[in-house]
Amino acid sequence: MLNGDENGTELNRLGTEQNTESEINSGKETSSFLATTAEANKEDDNKENPTEQTGFLSGDQVAVDIEERDKMGDSSAPAKICCGVGVVLVAVILGITLSSLHTVAEGHIGIYYKYGALMDSTTVPGMHYMAPFVVSVKQILIRSETDTLQGIEAITRDGIQISFDQVQVISRVRQDKVVKLVKVYGIEFKKPLVFDRVKEDIRIFCANNSIDDVYNTRFLDIVEEVKANIVDSINRLGDGGIEILNLVIPKPDIPQDIANNYKQVKVQWTEQLVASQQQKN
Repeated sequence: MLNGDENGTELNRLGTEQNTESEINSGKETSSFLATTAEANKEDDNKENPTEQTGFLSGDQVAVDIEERDKMGDSSAPAKICCGVGVVLVAVILGITLSSLHTVAEGHIGIYYKYGALMDSTTVPGMHYMAPFVVSVKQILIRSETDTLQGIEAITRDGIQISFDQVQVISRVRQDKVVKLVKVYGIEFKKPLVFDRVKEDIRIFCANNSIDDVYNTRFLDIVEEVKANIVDSINRLGDGGIEILNLVIPKPDIPQDIANNYKQVKVQWTEQLVASQQQKN
């Protein structure tokens, strides 16, 4: 009876050991299969991505990268060109706009030339717009202005040469007559209509009078006569476009010997006046 139990126990032990060996062998086979599979996958990966092993790009990959970069550069070049052209156009448009804006100062009016021809339109003080490259602007002073004339030479009726300095003319331009004056006489229309007329009328007055008339007896008549002639000339030649507000003509410079004679005469006249007063007393 005991022998039978012992035999059964021994058989069970042997069966258990066989099962354990089978499991161990099965595990080893499984581990060996997994290791073989991992090595095979690694080899496949290395074949597909050789750069991961070496750390360097292959020639084909370098060529592909360069081609892709060139494509990106080619696609961005038109955008950069368009952007640059846009900036230039904006700058040009801004420059043209700013050059077309202009300001007329206080006391002036603006007159305009289109292709060199004077236009009939004028503008008042302030900011204005004109067509660029086609129209240009000039400013004309219309408020009162004082001009000083120097060195006006004249000869009296008795042949004495004299000179007038610091002759002052205060004048004003009528706004509605500016365009007509500029068309006929140019921008410097005051020169032929006012300044030249002042010089001419002073010379005419001196030529019709003696040195004594010019320097003494008729000196106060010079301003009135010259001014009347200038106003008449402006009305006749300039359609009354300039107003003469005032005219100042100082005494002329005369030769020194004549000036000494006038001084001597003045002294004599003063002495006679004093003697006459003393006799009355």
